[in-house]
Amino acid sequence: MFPLASLSKSEGERLRDELRRQYRILRGEFAFRIVLVALGYAVCSMYVSPALMAMLFLVELVGEFISQGLLRGLDPARSPGRYRAFLLSLVPMEASLITAAGLVWMQDDPYAKAIAIGIIMSSLLHLCSVRSIHLALGVIGMATVATVALVFNTLHWVGLGNWTGLAVSTTTALVALGYAAIAMVSNNRLHRSGAEAAAAAR
Repeated sequence: MFPLASLSKSEGERLRDELRRQYRILRGEFAFRIVLVALGYAVCSMYVSPALMAMLFLVELVGEFISQGLLRGLDPARSPGRYRAFLLSLVPMEASLITAAGLVWMQDDPYAKAIAIGIIMSSLLHLCSVRSIHLALGVIGMATVATVALVFNTLHWVGLGNWTGLAVSTTTALVALGYAAIAMVSNNRLHRSGAEAAAAAR
């Protein structure tokens, strides 16, 4: 996180502009994204309790409204507590979706496992491409995805007593997460350079 109290005037303006751009893109894709997320939970409900999936979706939906409310017009230097609350609001949202995927992953069905992997990779793609405008937000989201996914993966393979499966799958997951992290940082730099070029052209 940023040392908010020590931000210079130019750094503060850059951060506010970054958060404005983050808000615009999240707000612009909100309806379509929520429909797709709802479909993801609906597919998960084929393998796990529909009531539980509905609860997890509700957590994510409420989190989206809270997060966007905190982000709208946010000035971190003036409202550091609100800024931190905005960043942390992503944790239950990502945890809900990856929990749904994790519960599906633990089912003894090859299609279920493919669905779980698809949901996790979709979440990482969204973090890398959309939530990477403000890098701190993307980092918190990716840390949440990594933690929840690795916990479920560990529970699955330990439950089977398959230590080789645990080692191979964990290594694969860490490589994928590392690649996603590199992509996130690269996209953040791309977003920032594009914004700086647009500002210079005005």
